[in-house]
Amino acid sequence: MEQLSSLLNPVKFKIDVFSSLTAFKDNLKNFLPDLFLVDIKILVPGEFFKNELFQTHPSFKDIPILFIVENINALKIKLAVDEQSTDIITLPWNKDEILNRIETYLKMKRLYFLMDQSSSILEEKLMEKAFSFQHYLKDIEKINRQLTSLNFAKSEFLTLIYHELRTPLTSIIVLMNF
Repeated sequence: MEQLSSLLNPVKFKIDVFSSLTAFKDNLKNFLPDLFLVDIKILVPGEFFKNELFQTHPSFKDIPILFIVENINALKIKLAVDEQSTDIITLPWNKDEILNRIETYLKMKRLYFLMDQSSSILEEKLMEKAFSFQHYLKDIEKINRQLTSLNFAKSEFLTLIYHELRTPLTSIIVLMNF
């Protein structure tokens, strides 16, 4: 792991190296990393690394986990898969490839974060619009009730006028025909 950390540019990356899973877990309370580079040698089968991370901090589920494996064998691959690793880095290390993978996963994490932020902002705006729409809908319903009431009053008024005008006109028409 020290060899790998010396390959990484300390200016670009803040690197903390832990020799044991216990030391690593103790330090998790102090920071939220952008990426986990985990030497598979510190893991013990059945000691689920990622599940324990989820319990420690819910936002760890979004952090990529890259397992470092010195020699590939089926047990180590199965352990990495069980831990839901994002990727596996094997020996011999190619500095450019490792840097490229790390930068890619960090970019993806930032993009996911921005996507989540945008989604939250859009959801908030949608809720505001829905509330505004409901407010306008209530205003429209109130105006509709007022218009219905006015339409009924108009009908009553016209019926009354018709009735009041019909009686004298009928009398005049009867008198004219007589």
